[in-house]
Amino acid sequence: MKINILISFIFVLLLTSCDKHEEVDIAVDNIKPEKTGTWVDTRDNITYHWVRYSGLDWITENLHYTNPDSQSYTTEFGNKMLYEFGAAIDAVPEGWRLPTDEDFKKLEKTLGMSDAEVDQEDWRGAGIGTILQQDSTGSGLHFDLSGYGWNLGGTGNYNLNIYGVYWTSTTIPTIGNVAWVRRISTFNNKVERFYSTTADRYYSIRLVRDVK
Repeated sequence: MKINILISFIFVLLLTSCDKHEEVDIAVDNIKPEKTGTWVDTRDNITYHWVRYSGLDWITENLHYTNPDSQSYTTEFGNKMLYEFGAAIDAVPEGWRLPTDEDFKKLEKTLGMSDAEVDQEDWRGAGIGTILQQDSTGSGLHFDLSGYGWNLGGTGNYNLNIYGVYWTSTTIPTIGNVAWVRRISTFNNKVERFYSTTADRYYSIRLVRDVK
């Protein structure tokens, strides 16, 4: 009797594990944009690519532009431009916006994240972090691992090629000077949702716009 119960328990575990693995594989292997295109930032003539998901166009490269009025609040490592929150807002061109927390959640749900997970904090959405990093052979979103920086005790770029941290424009006034951000990692196939101070932190920028 005990042996039969043990065998049944192991079978359920294996079945559950296989189902979860299959769901992740399907999400990772079959996500493609609805449409693609290019856009030229006339402020510095840099060409960006975009992909369309659920009524939103997402730029597939990190923004490089530096507003002269907030130049001291940006930092560059190679071609990886990082911004403090205020500088991120200032750098957005006409016709685009810094993604809101809701924009990111809409994208994450389109890529396969469940309603139960999308509002959670910390790492969530198995496979979604991988999809966000895929190039044109996959999702085309190509969120990269540009690291992050802060100017407490000297500006530096940390965890380049390990983490990518991206601003949203959504602040949380009830907590203080903080905004929601997203983090992806080479060591985790999920995507992290957490809030960060809006001062003394340098993160990457992606742009988004509503489909016209």
